[in-house]
Amino acid sequence: MSFHVEESIGYLANIAARLMSQSLHIRLAKHGASIGEWPFLACLWQRDGQTVRELSEFARTAEPTAVRTIDRMERDGLVRRVANTMDRRSVHVHLTERGRALRKELVPCAKEIIDIAMDGLTGRKIAEFTAVLEHMIARFDAEAVKKENADG
Repeated sequence: MSFHVEESIGYLANIAARLMSQSLHIRLAKHGASIGEWPFLACLWQRDGQTVRELSEFARTAEPTAVRTIDRMERDGLVRRVANTMDRRSVHVHLTERGRALRKELVPCAKEIIDIAMDGLTGRKIAEFTAVLEHMIARFDAEAVKKENADG
């Protein structure tokens, strides 16, 4: 059986994701935002006031990494932390006016990247591709849960 890494799904998905990330990074930087901040901003634009844990789960990053990113975002005036009055251990992250205003500048950047990546594909192919990616993510999530249960 032959195996050619340059034809494997993992290799191709990794390269495509890296290239999309690099292209988005360049566009975000022009507006003073970073690729690391992007998932947190996108999440907060959908529902402001989420906890650090919720944000780290959405971004699929470790909580300490999320905390460091939110520290930078707070320093740069994009978000502010607000302690939960019912549970002082819980902190909610809220967009500042500047953080909210970035949406008008950054969302078109993301849409441009998607348009570049999907140019020439039919709506049906894009839907199929999205379904495949969702399937892959669900499979890896299930594997992580299974491993966690076996280790725990």
